[in-house]
Amino acid sequence: MKMRVLIADDDATIRFMLKKMLEKWNYDVQAVDNGEDALNILSGSNPPRLVLLDWSMPKMDGIEVCRRIRERLKDEVGVYVHIVMLTSRSNIADVRAGLDAGADDFIKKPADPGELRSRLASGERTIDYENRLLTKEKEVRLETYRALGALAETRDQETGRHLDRIADYSVLLAQRIGMPDSFVEDIKTFSPLHDIGKVGIPDSILLAPRRLEPHEFEIMKTHSELGYQILHGRPSMEMAAEICRGHHEKWNGTGYPRGLSGEDIPTSARIVALADVYDALRSRRHYKQPWPHEKAMGVIKSDSGTHFDPALSAAALELEPRFREIGRPSEVEDGDYS
Repeated sequence: MKMRVLIADDDATIRFMLKKMLEKWNYDVQAVDNGEDALNILSGSNPPRLVLLDWSMPKMDGIEVCRRIRERLKDEVGVYVHIVMLTSRSNIADVRAGLDAGADDFIKKPADPGELRSRLASGERTIDYENRLLTKEKEVRLETYRALGALAETRDQETGRHLDRIADYSVLLAQRIGMPDSFVEDIKTFSPLHDIGKVGIPDSILLAPRRLEPHEFEIMKTHSELGYQILHGRPSMEMAAEICRGHHEKWNGTGYPRGLSGEDIPTSARIVALADVYDALRSRRHYKQPWPHEKAMGVIKSDSGTHFDPALSAAALELEPRFREIGRPSEVEDGDYS
């Protein structure tokens, strides 16, 4: 994939020459003539990772663009852009001002092609190194999240591949209703944490080989709020927290813990609610036999608009063959669905 570069310069000749030069070097180039447009592009989703930014531009100068984009992205992961300032200035005070604003490098106008190519290559190496660090960090985080989810499930020995299936069903639903790739990736990661709050439920209730008494069920219901409290306040895990708290809410407002209804329930929680119920119906429990796929799907259809978001129920019914395929490995002898 080509590296994307943003050129921001109000001089049309310089902008044209830089664009042609970079395209010849196989970059994917976008060019604007003012700082305001540059900021808008860099503030959007999936911004270019390399930027050639003119110091003096109309609407907003390069220093202000640099300062604002650094402030905007300082707490986000994976969105760092490498900014090279284009300027005729060379005194120490100006260099210091650029560095303080967040510039990574400087090229003095008019730019020498050899120097420009070297500066861009240096920026690419920095971005590549950062990407590798982020990939490793992400792998560690994913393993941690999986371990957290497994921690809750080890206390309920009848769930089998429940975590993996919940993630798979949730991904299908999220994709079908048109959620962005970032949302799909997050729900795949965080849906297995939906029951992490079970770590706070006494074994006498969680592992009771019978249907729970009403007062015991009230205690069991607290696991959704407990899970929220465990995960809330950590910026990278807000979706996980909202799933924990909201996956037992119902579209008509009769769920728990807050009695939310309709679109007041987070989309992620609505998705996991359906995935969780379908999998629970299909799975063997100490108090029930596993339901066949057709019967479980019948509940998804009949409870549309009461328990489930109607759009998600419709999506699940459209995805019926895919749901069946995900569950097929669990239909074997002694499997969760057998």
